[in-house]
Amino acid sequence: MDCHCPEWDPRIMRRVNPKNAIATLERAKVNTYYVFAKCHHGNSYYDTKVGHKHVGLGDRDMLGEFVKECRKAGIAVVAYYSVGWDARAARSNPDWCMRDSEGEKMYAGNWDAVCVNSPYRDYVYRQLKEVVSNYDIDGILLDIVGFHVDDKVACYCDYCKRLFKAKFGRDIPVEPNWKSPLWVKFVLWRYDVMTSFLKEVSALIRDIKTNLPFTHNFAGSLTSWSVGQDIEDASSVDDFLFADIYWQREGTLCLSRNPRFYQSLSRGRPQTLIVRFLWPWDWMISPKSLLMAEAMSGIANGNGVTFIDHHNFDGSLEERVYDIIGEVFNEVERREEWLMANEPILYAALYFSQSSRDFYGREDPGKYNDGFDATYKSLLEDHIIFSVIHDKYLNSEALAKFKVLVLPNAGCLTEDQIDEIREYVRSGGGLVATYKTSLYNEFGEQRSNFSLADVFGANYSESLNYSDSYIKLTGKHDVTSGVPDVVPLLVTEPQLKVEVASQRDVLAKIVLPLTEHVPRARWFSHGSPPPDMETDYPAILAGKFGKGRVVYFASSLETVYLKRGYPYAQKLLANATRWAGGEPQITACAPVSIEVTAYRQPNKNRIIVHLTNFQTELSRSITGAPSVIREIMPAYDIIVSVKVPEGAKISEVYLAPERERLEFEFDHGRLRIKVPKVDIHKMVVIQTRP
Repeated sequence: MDCHCPEWDPRIMRRVNPKNAIATLERAKVNTYYVFAKCHHGNSYYDTKVGHKHVGLGDRDMLGEFVKECRKAGIAVVAYYSVGWDARAARSNPDWCMRDSEGEKMYAGNWDAVCVNSPYRDYVYRQLKEVVSNYDIDGILLDIVGFHVDDKVACYCDYCKRLFKAKFGRDIPVEPNWKSPLWVKFVLWRYDVMTSFLKEVSALIRDIKTNLPFTHNFAGSLTSWSVGQDIEDASSVDDFLFADIYWQREGTLCLSRNPRFYQSLSRGRPQTLIVRFLWPWDWMISPKSLLMAEAMSGIANGNGVTFIDHHNFDGSLEERVYDIIGEVFNEVERREEWLMANEPILYAALYFSQSSRDFYGREDPGKYNDGFDATYKSLLEDHIIFSVIHDKYLNSEALAKFKVLVLPNAGCLTEDQIDEIREYVRSGGGLVATYKTSLYNEFGEQRSNFSLADVFGANYSESLNYSDSYIKLTGKHDVTSGVPDVVPLLVTEPQLKVEVASQRDVLAKIVLPLTEHVPRARWFSHGSPPPDMETDYPAILAGKFGKGRVVYFASSLETVYLKRGYPYAQKLLANATRWAGGEPQITACAPVSIEVTAYRQPNKNRIIVHLTNFQTELSRSITGAPSVIREIMPAYDIIVSVKVPEGAKISEVYLAPERERLEFEFDHGRLRIKVPKVDIHKMVVIQTRP
């Protein structure tokens, strides 16, 4: 329950009623409640001797009252504490503020940004000690952990300057220079600052209450280095990951991508945080179908579901909102039996490279992120079972669990990672790689050749640097199946000139355009320059390395799909993954809108296949106008095929949560199941006998 409340109107927070609020939450089937201890304004909502309590509360202790009512209702209560934004602390202690390189105070929208390298850090610790020591809470949530500011890089306050100079003997670099070792040290130092802060908070909490769960809002860590959180190190401190998801900013792909990302990192079940507002924070309630789809996407990707609301300015709740939230939570509750004590079924590993985002993407993280997102979207829409794997977990033990590894433009790889990948493929694992994968070391320094050149069967020569060029398929292959070969296919990203280094099938060759995009005098037609000269430069290579299969694309073909939506780009990436990985355990014949995820419940001898129907465009769009999901059309007659483990005996196949029996048959050693209808979310449950 967001509670970022100023004090300029005497009516603000005057009608907080924990007893009525908890009764409303009970009706909505809420089982955990996050209550504010301190907000972005810097106001506290409990009896504090360190900070300032919101004047609207008078002599009331809001946190204490909510803890009491939650205990009566059997609802867990977590204390929320805002770290990085604190307007009151910034006004009272200007030296605590984050500063830009010119010494100016920094903000994030309307909020004053404060630095944990200043004495503010001790202020935070003293308040957290109060909360943990004095209240019977079930957990702590920290928000805004990092250098969350607008536009510029932070922080250049006097405290940061002194700490950096004491550690490195040099002043903090002012201008980004990604070729400078000092700038690299600055980027990594910022990560270390936030990781050490999280570890100190965790230790402080455990020193008071040994088993009190701790987490922080992880939302900003995926997209950019500028937030200052190392993905693996920061997540390792938390008992479970917790992150808000804003499809309004990132697009609806994030409603699948983020929960799956968190699932792969979190020690406990992560929480997908859904904003109940239509556009944050507009006080409108989202359509029920949208909230339901968001929640179902979260649980299908291994997360719990948390809604974020904000009470009215006087502290009262908008009761009607909780009728809708209650309907959503009721559907989650109906599915809990099939969500607990399960483990993902693994097939493909989609690699997310933080080092490539940081040191290849550099000032433009989208240079890497776009390719990752596009590949995620490609695999998702082809119903391929896949998980996300990260830099520090790219090792032989982790890779051995997967049949195929997908590296979308993973430019930055360490020598150890390269050795692990090479051995994985040599031993029989599949590999799909694109563009500049392995062309740089972990800090973005270019190598003379791909470090995986022997695995790709290709040596790097040069970048062709055409904005638009083409590829022409050269023959029939499983990788090119279903892709039209009538005309050259447009690639709206630069391609690489590579030389075939070992026995490989050349599945496509590069076709150069008639001209580069040029001034009017040589402009051809209305858009991309037409294809001209077919070269001998390979665009797609496929073959074997050791016992494994490898497909290499000499372009960032995935980004073509993201930016233009060309179906052939998606199809080639998905085909390559299936060919390199071999027969998957789970397949589905379904519309593009259906997301397929799968789990085992070992303690109940079950295989569970989630079918989530998420359609993002039903109304006709208008340029610049938002398209909001108001209705999701059912999908019919979906075929799910499952290779059942050898020796397992099928006792029952049914559709959950209704427990509706499904007909099934065996086809070439696979279980073939027809699902008559999926509205937003269904689960195919295959019950076996041990």
